Amino acid sequence: MSYEVSDKEWALEGKRIEEMLKNVDPITGDYLDSNDIIGAGKDFDAALSALLVGIEAKYNKLFPTHAHKMTLSLAAGSKFVKVIEGGSVWGFVGKRDGSHKGIPFKQGDVFKAASWNAPAKHVRGSIFDENNNWYAWTGPNYL
Repeated sequence: MSYEVSDKEWALEGKRIEEMLKNVDPITGDYLDSNDIIGAGKDFDAALSALLVGIEAKYNKLFPTHAHKMTLSLAAGSKFVKVIEGGSVWGFVGKRDGSHKGIPFKQGDVFKAASWNAPAKHVRGSIFDENNNWYAWTGPNYL
């Protein structure tokens, strides 16, 4: 099931989240001197910010009057950035090109969570893809 988000919704949520993430280390919460938040490049950070905007926009579109608001955060590891919603893992994003469980992946590839600490085996989408039908507010889609 996919949900369409208007350009206006993307722009408003994008500006809000970009300001929120602009100079903050996602692990410590400390302010950084650089706009390279994760350490994987500014293009990566911009695409990751757009993913967070998309997740929240899909949630808000489905539950416009719901009292609960999403609390998205990031935790950067050596190979992956963990996307966390509240107390659950939404998914993992590859920080740079590499291999996971013997399968090569590219920077920005998104994996469903297998557990709190590990991504599932196969890539579900990419943060650099302009199409957003490969994920829902609950996580990357099943294969």
